[in-house]
Amino acid sequence: MNFRKTALALLSLVMMTGCSQKKTEKDPDRPDDLNELRITLLPTIAADTVLPEAEEIADIMEEEMLKNGYQIGDITFHVSESYEDAAESLAAGKAHLAFLPAGTYVQYSDQTQVILTAAVQGLSNDSDNPADWNGEDYKTMRTGTPVTHQKTLIFAGPSEYGKKLAQKVNNGEALTWEDLTGARWAAGNPASPSAYIYPELYLKENYDGRTLTDLNSLEHLSITESFRKAAEEEIDVFVCYADGRMDYETEWNEEWGREDSIWNECRVLAVAPDMINDAAAITLINDLVKSDSFVEALQSALIQTAETKEGKEFFSLYAYNGFQKASDSDYDTAREALAVTGRH
Repeated sequence: MNFRKTALALLSLVMMTGCSQKKTEKDPDRPDDLNELRITLLPTIAADTVLPEAEEIADIMEEEMLKNGYQIGDITFHVSESYEDAAESLAAGKAHLAFLPAGTYVQYSDQTQVILTAAVQGLSNDSDNPADWNGEDYKTMRTGTPVTHQKTLIFAGPSEYGKKLAQKVNNGEALTWEDLTGARWAAGNPASPSAYIYPELYLKENYDGRTLTDLNSLEHLSITESFRKAAEEEIDVFVCYADGRMDYETEWNEEWGREDSIWNECRVLAVAPDMINDAAAITLINDLVKSDSFVEALQSALIQTAETKEGKEFFSLYAYNGFQKASDSDYDTAREALAVTGRH
């Protein structure tokens, strides 16, 4: 084991980093087994941080695969240079399994196959009705229950115009395009799912194909700046992930000088379509890996590994809270969102 730790530390210094030490020789009497199972991780965590932690995960997964009927000579982890690099490695068969953002997966879904969706910590509210999110009585909390999707919300701030829009929603009245385009809007980077793409998908689906670029006033701001400018009543409407108010509850009063709570003053106008979480996908190049029995074994091994103490610590680096079985159709909304960007 010392050899593997030393090799991991050395190999984490290269750009495409991996651990590839043999721990168990392939049994010649088990022709359906695999000498090496190569797993590609996303570059959101630096290789020298994540790879040393991957050693124990490899050991646990090997044991779980053996329980499920497959002897793996070694499980190796690699960190990709980019999301696209991870998908390309999978499509080319250089990796057997890779974790991919939803948008990247659907771009490569004709060359790969999703088997699991990463779960994240759920919220106390999952309603599609915007009025159900508004006020102290509907204060959103993290429940710890794993869910495979997240919501993005379109908020009205406490400006006079923002209050007018929020009042209509709370009264059960539909907002017209004229209502929306009369507001001063803020959204994030156009590549951001929660701060741009999914809110744009909501507008396109509900307002005759119109998008954020059709608004009369749109400013590109970070989430922090959006909340700050809303507090200062410099914008009327902004977009954010569903638990954003939890992150800025203190700043709303202590830094930005609001007297009422963020729950009473930042009201939800609309709930965008659900954003599905990252995919765990397999290559279609390797006949063994894509076989039904191997997929079932791999699904079980990953789910069980993520439930161990070591697995929880490792996957929490990516904000994953376990995995749930998935199919390609689960990512149809992600396809629609990608189509909004003109990339699919």
